[in-house]
Amino acid sequence: HHWAWTIAEVLHRDVSINNVMFYRDVARNSVIGVLCDWDLANKKDLLGPDFLTSEELRRREAKYRTGTGPFMAIELLNEPRREAGVDLTPNHQYRHDLESFFYVLVWF
Repeated sequence: HHWAWTIAEVLHRDVSINNVMFYRDVARNSVIGVLCDWDLANKKDLLGPDFLTSEELRRREAKYRTGTGPFMAIELLNEPRREAGVDLTPNHQYRHDLESFFYVLVWF
């Protein structure tokens, strides 16, 4: 995940138990984890600000929250917050994927 973010500049946006696979490397006596199902991924330069106004949200490709509910960051599941009369919806960021990894670890 970190490699995809730093080198390929892609954010997965759907970390869950269904999208993490493990295999045992017998030669190195280690376990390797692999992320799959990159259909909700986004390039780093397309992510935008931490919060989107309702107008910015309407212009986005996906008009709904993406991800697997039980593993989504709490901030993404909450209702939009209101500031200065404008609804601000959280935009999926790297920290949200890290929170999803935490929930995956708790699940196992």
